[in-house]
Amino acid sequence: YAQILRKRTTFGVFWAVSAMGRVVPSRTSLGCVQIPSDVTLEDEGPPFAEQMGIDIQMTKVSFDSEDICAGTYLRAMQREELTKGAKTLADLAVSSGQNCDILGLSCTSFSFTLGSAKVREQISAGYPGVPVTDMAQAQLEALKALQAKQVALLTPYIEELSQANAEMLESMGGFRVVSRLTMNLPTDDLTSAVPPAEIADWAVRADSPEADVVVIGCSGFRACQPDFLDALEQRLGKPVVTSTQAFLWHMARSAGVQKKIKGYGTLLSSH
Repeated sequence: YAQILRKRTTFGVFWAVSAMGRVVPSRTSLGCVQIPSDVTLEDEGPPFAEQMGIDIQMTKVSFDSEDICAGTYLRAMQREELTKGAKTLADLAVSSGQNCDILGLSCTSFSFTLGSAKVREQISAGYPGVPVTDMAQAQLEALKALQAKQVALLTPYIEELSQANAEMLESMGGFRVVSRLTMNLPTDDLTSAVPPAEIADWAVRADSPEADVVVIGCSGFRACQPDFLDALEQRLGKPVVTSTQAFLWHMARSAGVQKKIKGYGTLLSSH
């Protein structure tokens, strides 16, 4: 069974997730830089890693506030927290012999607030020579793979961030957001406390007959558990893209892992 190996570091907590319960150098390894309030990936990462036959390494950066908003992210950028987090993964790669094949920022709103270029710049400064992506870019790539044109969007964010997520999908991806619903939750502890069944109900409310795909934004949502997405897609009658699902899919595919699996929606079973 997948296990999580935990090691305290200067900048947070490092997690190595391996389907065999240990880091195996020959396996593809995804390096995830998390925000401090993200506890969801630690639950959803191991079963995904087990099915895909990969490793997921995680490290958390520091914030000066629990508020999920642009101000929190911009101050973290000014302190170069992403560079520090990436450097943690780089140092651990040296000590463990397990290099990351790709690095990514595991937070949707942090990603679209900074933009992919700034995310790549800061992460590459701490761990050079490795491809870098982020959760916002992963949303776009997932929707392209599904050939979506019009989408419905569900987020937990305050209105400012929800609107920014919609604008990112439209301006960066060319997708039309035909319906949008947000929960107005200001912190990740509130987002992570929303039960999956409630997320599914909100997704149904957010959907529109015009939408090709329903997008569920934010890594804090517990919306990437095994079989959750298959059941929700059957209920909606269309594909669903979540931030964590898209992020792990995009990182794995970018690292050369083409294995298709069930339980994580059309994106993972067909693309």
